[in-house]
Amino acid sequence: MTNKSKFPKYFMTFFIGFVMLCFGVTFVYTANYEPENTTIPKFGFVPNFTFDERSGGVVTKDDLYGEVWIADFIFSNCGGGCPSMSENMLKLQAEFANTPKIRLVSFTVDPDRDSVESLSEYANAYGAKKEKWLFLTGKKKFMYSLIQKGFRLPVDPNLGTDDEPILHSIYFVLVDKRGYLRGYYDSSNEKELVKLVTDARTLLQKK
Repeated sequence: MTNKSKFPKYFMTFFIGFVMLCFGVTFVYTANYEPENTTIPKFGFVPNFTFDERSGGVVTKDDLYGEVWIADFIFSNCGGGCPSMSENMLKLQAEFANTPKIRLVSFTVDPDRDSVESLSEYANAYGAKKEKWLFLTGKKKFMYSLIQKGFRLPVDPNLGTDDEPILHSIYFVLVDKRGYLRGYYDSSNEKELVKLVTDARTLLQKK
C-alpha cells in the first residue's frame, strides 16, 4: 500500500516538472524564432554602372536609387532560356503595372552585338514598357565585370551551346532601394517567382 500511495505523488511531481521544462524550452525557442520570409537577407552591393538604354538614353545605378528593381541577363539572339525569361519578366511587368517604384532591368550578356537598336526591337517584341522595363547595353568589359563581380553570377561566351552560345544565369535578382542584392530566384520555377513578387513588395514598404 505504501509504495502504491507514493507512486502517484512521485509521478505527478515528475510530470509537472517535465511539463514546466517543456514550456520553458518552448518559450525560449518561440522568443528567438523568426517566421520564414520576415527577414530578407543581403548578399552584397551592386557597384556603380553607366550603360546605354534601348530608348536611346543613359541609365546609371543612381537612377534606380529609391526603387526596388528586378534584374535579369539575356541577349537578343538567344535561343535557349532567354525567351522564357523575358516572358516571365513580362508577367512581372503586368504584376507591378500599377505599382510605382518597382522596375525591371534586363542586362545584355552580348553587348558586342546587342546595340541599342537591336535591344529596342527585342523589347518591343515582348511588349516592354519603357517606363517600367529597361534594357541595358554597353562595353563588354564593364558589363561582364558587373555581372560577375557585382551580381556574382556566371557569364562566359566560350561555354555556351548552339542554341545559347553564351553561358549565363537564368536567375532573376532582386535589388532593394539602396542597391543591395536581396535575393536570387530561378526564373523557371513558379514558386520562386511567387516568392520574388512577395519579397519585392516587402522591400517596397521599407525605407
